[in-house]
Amino acid sequence: MSRKILCLLLSVASLGMFSSCKDEGGNGGGQQIVGVYKGDMRVEVPLLSYDRTSLQKIYLTSSGENLAKLELRDFSFGLPGEEIPVGDIVVEDIDLKATGDAENATITLEPKTVTVTLSPEIGSAQVAINGTVVAGKLSLTINVSEALAVDRVNVTFSGDKMASDNESTEALMTT
Repeated sequence: MSRKILCLLLSVASLGMFSSCKDEGGNGGGQQIVGVYKGDMRVEVPLLSYDRTSLQKIYLTSSGENLAKLELRDFSFGLPGEEIPVGDIVVEDIDLKATGDAENATITLEPKTVTVTLSPEIGSAQVAINGTVVAGKLSLTINVSEALAVDRVNVTFSGDKMASDNESTEALMTT
């Protein structure tokens, strides 16, 4: 009789171990990508023949299981003699997909398009994002379309996860 109870207890314990595996590795990488990424952001505005690269930060936070929130705060781009404020670009509930093992995972930010209200100069626009995080490096594409003043803005970003958000992003503009 005690042997049957021991087998039953071992079976129940092993079920707990198997169910915990999903919690550890099945989160789509949400917690692995949370942080601030600092790197080069290239902004192209075809209508204005504008193409510049600057140092920027992208903020990624978890917004649920297998979901992330992306923020590009106080975004603007400069033309000769004029700065065009765009405002905050925030895209919530981006689906995440993890491939590979936990140490070498590639986390994909699945493509998502949303309507965002930006600065009065820009108005509302369609914002499409997609990207990946591999070994603490974020590669991202943001396409802003149907924007009032500039029609379309193409943005690419490549940056590394920061240890903290205390580093500055002095405007380092290059052509």
